[in-house]
Amino acid sequence: MYRLPFIIGLFLMVTSVFAQSPHGEDFKINCNQCHNPSGWEIDIYLMRFDHGKTDFALEGAHAQTDCKACHETLVFKGAPKDCASCHNDVHSMSVGNDCAQCHTTKTWIVDNVQEIHEANGFPLIGAHGGLSCVECHTSETNIRFDRIGNDCISCHRQDFEATQHPNHTESGFSTNCVECHSPLGTGWESDKIANHDFFPLTLGHDIQDCTQCHKTDKFSDADPNCVTCHQADYDGTLNPQHRNNGFPTDCVSCHTTNPGWKPANINHDFFPLTRGHDIQDCKACHITDNFSDADPNCVSCHQTDFDGTTNPNHSTVGFSTDCASCHTTIPGWTPANINHDFFPLTQGHDIQDCTQCHTTGNFADADPNCVSCHQTDYDGTTNPNHTTVGFSTDCVQCHTTIPGWTPANINHDFFPLTLGHDIQDCTQCHTTGNYSDADPNCVMCHQTDYDGATDPNHSLNGFPTDCASCHTTVPGWTPASINHDFFPLTLGHDIQDCTQCHTTGNFADADPNCVSCHQTDYDGATDPNHSINGFPTDCASCHTTAPGWTPASINHDFFPLTQGHDIQDCTQCHTTGNFADADPNCVSCHQTHYDGTTNPNHTTVGFSTDCVQCHTTVPGWTPANINHDFFPLTLGHDIQDCTQCHTTGNYSDADPNCVSCHQTDYDGTTNPNHSLNGFPTDCVSCHTTNPGWTPANINHDFFPLTLGHDIQDCTQCHTTGNFADADPNCVSCHQTDYDGTTNPNHSLNGFPTDCASCHTTNPGWTPANINHDFFPLTMGHDIQDCTQCHTTGNFADADPNCVSCHQTDYEGTTNPNHSANSFPTDCASCHTTNPGWTPANINHDFFPLTLGHDIQDCTQCHKTANYSDADPNCVSCHQTDYDNATNPNHRATGFPTDCVECHTTNPGWTPSTFDHNPYFPIDSQSRHKQPDQWDTCIDCHIDPSNFSVFDCIHCHTRDHNTNQGNQRCYECHPRGRA
Repeated sequence: MYRLPFIIGLFLMVTSVFAQSPHGEDFKINCNQCHNPSGWEIDIYLMRFDHGKTDFALEGAHAQTDCKACHETLVFKGAPKDCASCHNDVHSMSVGNDCAQCHTTKTWIVDNVQEIHEANGFPLIGAHGGLSCVECHTSETNIRFDRIGNDCISCHRQDFEATQHPNHTESGFSTNCVECHSPLGTGWESDKIANHDFFPLTLGHDIQDCTQCHKTDKFSDADPNCVTCHQADYDGTLNPQHRNNGFPTDCVSCHTTNPGWKPANINHDFFPLTRGHDIQDCKACHITDNFSDADPNCVSCHQTDFDGTTNPNHSTVGFSTDCASCHTTIPGWTPANINHDFFPLTQGHDIQDCTQCHTTGNFADADPNCVSCHQTDYDGTTNPNHTTVGFSTDCVQCHTTIPGWTPANINHDFFPLTLGHDIQDCTQCHTTGNYSDADPNCVMCHQTDYDGATDPNHSLNGFPTDCASCHTTVPGWTPASINHDFFPLTLGHDIQDCTQCHTTGNFADADPNCVSCHQTDYDGATDPNHSINGFPTDCASCHTTAPGWTPASINHDFFPLTQGHDIQDCTQCHTTGNFADADPNCVSCHQTHYDGTTNPNHTTVGFSTDCVQCHTTVPGWTPANINHDFFPLTLGHDIQDCTQCHTTGNYSDADPNCVSCHQTDYDGTTNPNHSLNGFPTDCVSCHTTNPGWTPANINHDFFPLTLGHDIQDCTQCHTTGNFADADPNCVSCHQTDYDGTTNPNHSLNGFPTDCASCHTTNPGWTPANINHDFFPLTMGHDIQDCTQCHTTGNFADADPNCVSCHQTDYEGTTNPNHSANSFPTDCASCHTTNPGWTPANINHDFFPLTLGHDIQDCTQCHKTANYSDADPNCVSCHQTDYDNATNPNHRATGFPTDCVECHTTNPGWTPSTFDHNPYFPIDSQSRHKQPDQWDTCIDCHIDPSNFSVFDCIHCHTRDHNTNQGNQRCYECHPRGRA
């Protein structure tokens, strides 16, 4: 008995505690999860509340944060979750307001800079990997990272415009540096030439020294036309004479870039050299030095062949002198194809004996008209009689060339013979001997059917006599389709008995207007009364053809019937018999509501009588939305009592200007004095609507207060009562610092007084960044003591040309002697800035040092101190090798002295390749290349000392004309074919 009251009391006490929770209605947990019996103070280490079950888990530094730092009130639910609500944006909105993009909850240190840049499309590789952030993201502060763009030119425009060798700007080079320079490198070294695809540098054009072609600093001056470099070669060529023959000056039309101008491919496509025309000796056709003298017309060479042909006689028949119209270039003139396409020789016309049709010596006498051969067949045909009917004498209109004249196809498309018209006996329709007498009009055969039709009566209704307008050719006249699209027969109109609507014998008497049938329905309608309201007599405007007149759709879109207006009884609004009397204006129904409203008083304030401006059609007039966007009610302005601002009965009297309420606050402010400094009376320019006027943000972006400039005491810079007196120029504060600097002497060197051009706002003037990109300080040039190069007090006196420092090195170099060989004084053309002048890269691409030419001792080829004395022609070094070659004997055979035509630079002169096909084919397709036969040159070239001597007869002992000698064999069979 004693326990029951205790339990009831405890239950009431617990209920009371929960009811009194200061943490808001949504926070329902037992107090002992956070508090203990000793008091309301919270021991974070004893607290059992799991913050991880909320939508903001406490991780990293957040787990050690005092609850009150985030929960400013005891109602915990209102705490913000976005980073910017607790953490000031020290990056000045340059990287967004989501701290988690770069930082974690453990530390502010950013350890994923590489990943961030990769995600933004600019990986930090090569020289970019070792840069400090502020070297690229330059601003008034080291922690404001303005986006500068991913294009090279965004940072390197000055480098681009300052480059002279070559001049990138004048040459029109791309501003995308990676097209020539590697982003993986640490400097501007380039291992590739800019895109030279417009003029490929292949073979003989593969010259590494750009200046050989680009004579000026403006690379675009170079002319890509062949003749600009090769005019002398063109003029000096005699075999064949290029100038006299009018050969094009575009070398690539015949030559590749292979040194030596061979092989040369002459485009003979205008006259293909095939078979009998495949003559290797150009002079056989081009008999003068001017190759254009040769006449491409067949008869210029074959007039004798043309005149001498008798089977058939080409001259008599008048055959074309263009041999190609019948013959190919196969020797012997066979096979010959006569183009008989104008009269195809098919089936019965496929007669091999030409004389059956061509009965005279002149083939052109033959008449291609059918009747010239088949007049007798035409005249003798009686089924049907072709002559009587007047059939065409052009047999192909009905017959093919199949013997027997069958099958014969009569084109009856003008009158298709389908279904009931498919009558095989022509005489049923063609009743006379002349088939053209038959009349194609329906009524010519079906007049009796038309006149006898009574359901409906075709004659009386004036139906057309063109049966096809309603009937098909199906026998029995069914089905018949009447086109009733002008009045669709749907639902209630789908009446199969035509006489219900067509009440007279003349179907055209029926009136399509609704009221012609439904006048009684219209006049008798009382809900609503159609006649009084002037509803249209066009039933279709509201009704469908469904029987019963329902559903009926009234278009009320001009006044939508939603929510409170959704009244099914039309008479509540339409109070008279005439529905058009209803007024759509709100006040016509709601004048009493408008006049009776006092909170606020609509009449006094002059509110609009158009209720929809503030209200919806929801019953009860709520919610009501007053558009206060012209003056947002936020924070300190969020006052629910309208009368605090609207002090008169007329709400429009309230002045929206800040000073109308806050003039006293403005005048009384002394830190700083707003009136004296002429601060604007528009409070929002510095303040928010937060109560207490804090925080206040003064826009100091015109002069960012970073690092050494981050001075909280405004009076240190603003020394007068008028803040506008402060001068933003660096020298206004730092003139003494500028004048007193001696390392280097700023005044003497004429350094700018704009400190920011070299310094940040970091106290102590360090680090200082001098832009030395015009002369990169790399490797041996990386000298920390500026005075080693800048030897005078004026840093601008230093000469950037290599020879200004290295003249002694240049003149003292003897291996090789730079002065004697006139090497350039621009050290960078061969050397890097690596100390010791090594490695040195000499561009020897004009004469590649490969295999046997890969000789490290330059003096083996360069015999004199002047390296340009060395002759690049093969024979200058290999004359002895050439003269002593006996297998075969190069000199006796007249082989060229240009070794590369047959040999590579492989030591030992092997392998060697000789293209025998231009002289005499011996490849796998030739009859003179058989397995286990003719494997060595001496098989045919019987004199090893002179390969120009050859023997055919010792193999062809039984062939004709062996007594004519080897040379005659070659003259008749230059390609080795019979």
